[in-house]
Amino acid sequence: MKNLGSLELSELVALLRDEGLPCENLGTDRQCRFFSFRSADGATIGFSGLELYDTDALLRSVVVVKAFRGRGCGRIIITKTLQRARKLGVRHVYLLTTTAVTFFRQLGFSNVKREDAPETIAKSEEFSVLCPTSAMLMMWALK
Repeated sequence: MKNLGSLELSELVALLRDEGLPCENLGTDRQCRFFSFRSADGATIGFSGLELYDTDALLRSVVVVKAFRGRGCGRIIITKTLQRARKLGVRHVYLLTTTAVTFFRQLGFSNVKREDAPETIAKSEEFSVLCPTSAMLMMWALK
């Protein structure tokens, strides 16, 4: 797990576009940190991101390369990203999803009513513009 360079950011954007996920504001916000995950031989496994708001964060841009899907890589990416969030002092990690509610629920995320989102999360571009209002808001409380 490492922070992204400009070539990796291009790779992330391409993967997100292929999956129909938001990528319009990647790399434009200082409070966003994006991470790449690679196999032992250097092949890209996937990416994740954290948009930081004091002790809250928005998990975003989680994507696993098709060749690595079905191997538990998504779980590993989420686990490592949550560990990083904890080290950064985050207490609650939120996410928006239209397709992976079951996956995130199995990992321990719980549904949150959109109207109950913290103001910082609700004002984020991801929440207010990029994701459809049909996207489920979910949350993980870090201990």
